[in-house]
Amino acid sequence: MRERRERVHGPYKQGRRWRVIIVGAGGEDQRELLTFATEEEARQAVTLAQNKTASRTVSAAVAAYTEAQAKRVDEGELRASTVERDGYHLRSILKLRERGGIDLRQLTPAYAVRLYDERVGAVDTHRNGLAVVKAFGAWCVMRGWLRANPFSGIKGRGRRKRGKPQFRIAEAQTFALKCLDLAPHDAGAVLSLAYLILGTRAGEIVHRQVRDLDDGGRLLWIPDSKTEAGRRRLEVPDVLVPHLVRIASGRPASARLFAHTATRKRATDWAREQVTRLCRLAGVPRITPQGLRGTNSTLATEAGAASHLVAAQLGHASTAITEGGAYIDTQRAGAAKRRTALRVLAGGLR
Repeated sequence: MRERRERVHGPYKQGRRWRVIIVGAGGEDQRELLTFATEEEARQAVTLAQNKTASRTVSAAVAAYTEAQAKRVDEGELRASTVERDGYHLRSILKLRERGGIDLRQLTPAYAVRLYDERVGAVDTHRNGLAVVKAFGAWCVMRGWLRANPFSGIKGRGRRKRGKPQFRIAEAQTFALKCLDLAPHDAGAVLSLAYLILGTRAGEIVHRQVRDLDDGGRLLWIPDSKTEAGRRRLEVPDVLVPHLVRIASGRPASARLFAHTATRKRATDWAREQVTRLCRLAGVPRITPQGLRGTNSTLATEAGAASHLVAAQLGHASTAITEGGAYIDTQRAGAAKRRTALRVLAGGLR
């Protein structure tokens, strides 16, 4: 079957104005009518449209997709970090640096399979990337730039890891002690200890502003998060309060709480580097900020905190959990869960 392409018709005179008709690759359902005051303006529009439809490169399509995503960020539908992450996957799988100049119509299913097969790295990374390019392909179809999504039939390789590596209790205590030892003069140690004690997502701390540390350092506001339930207020344990107050002292309310993150394109990269560094200094297995979050949850659960307390603290999607006919106050539940985990760590913090 012959591949449909965008078509440009006109200019046609209608009364005192001139018309140009652009029909997308999807047919009459994607028909656009433009009108102009003069024939010259209409002919310029035809030339411009023909140049655009003659050859749309993969890089140009990715740029348009990224621009559309950026608008969704402005409207509050997406986070900027999501657009940044998707851009990384698109560049990696589509190999924009070497092959971004090819015509988008050359992105066939066979070529898409080859691109994905060439992607190496951790299973979670390339499978997440596959989800991103599938979304990009679907968007191109919706715009009429492609007749079908070339990535839709590809199945991800390998098996995803289930959960992140976590500390044992003794390892968590050793890690906490090292963080406390360095905290008076090391912001990375304060950040790492906060992940372990508060059990937050990586971005929930590194993206905080000074103003989010409230009530003399006893409260930390999380006004934006991955889920609606993630928008919450955390009670900060006493062991962490003076260190957070110190790094916030004398700085503008709108400044990043952890100043180093403002110098990095991806604040979470700095967070991961700090946790890795502290693991090395403490002589414990290397884990990620997400691993510290999991450790916090495991310590609390194994010490007797109910599952709904853990969910409330971690900011999971269920905000109203019914137990015994009564709703749980998620703020109090989170605080109780933190205290439970802290009691487990206390053996190594004395």
